[in-house]
Amino acid sequence: MPDSVRPGQPEPLRLTVVASVQIDVELPLLDAHPVHPRVDLVYRHGNHVGVANGTPSVVPVPPRLPDHMTPIARIDIPPCGLGIWPGQITILAPGKRP
Repeated sequence: MPDSVRPGQPEPLRLTVVASVQIDVELPLLDAHPVHPRVDLVYRHGNHVGVANGTPSVVPVPPRLPDHMTPIARIDIPPCGLGIWPGQITILAPGKRP
């Protein structure tokens, strides 16, 4: 028990507040490869949000981002994909690099 808490008194409340801002941004994606899947990353750099395009491959890997860019989401692009569905987008935890 901390020194500042006496018997009969509640412990101090510790509160963590997480705030987020939702913005609508249209992000252009490259067309899907006709044979191989690809992994793209959505990133933030300062006030800019962009897409780093991966390389189509039999076993695709996310593109490497410079340390000053923060990855926000991973988008799995299937071969011959005609659109993006919610199941293809993975929101990345803050500080997590794929």
